[in-house]
Amino acid sequence: MKGIIFTSDALLAILISTILLIATAQALASQPTSNLAPLGLQRLQADALAGMDKEGVLATALADGDTAEIRSFLGIMPANLCLTTTVRNQAGTLMLADQPACQCTGAKTTAQRAFLRITSTGVLEPYIASMEGCFT
Repeated sequence: MKGIIFTSDALLAILISTILLIATAQALASQPTSNLAPLGLQRLQADALAGMDKEGVLATALADGDTAEIRSFLGIMPANLCLTTTVRNQAGTLMLADQPACQCTGAKTTAQRAFLRITSTGVLEPYIASMEGCFT
């Protein structure tokens, strides 16, 4: 008799677990995936800023006072993105680089990265690079 009770308990537990798994799968499947698009864009922006920082693109642009290298970096980004990069220090905005002929159709997201640049006198200067973007 004990074997039948344990077997029926196990069957009931499997049945309840299966019902919960099916209900969870249906609930997750009914969620719109459009909510995830801004998160992916923000991650891409953060990666792009990290890449520009590690490759020295931001520091070089500040030293030269020219946004050509930042624009070149933005040029290799996917074509369905519209991105604008801003570099500023404590005093305010120093430079702005964006993709030409770009119009946003989706929600905008922003990612930021702080970085340091060594001046010619050896002083570390803090800067913040921001990248705002959207899908076209």
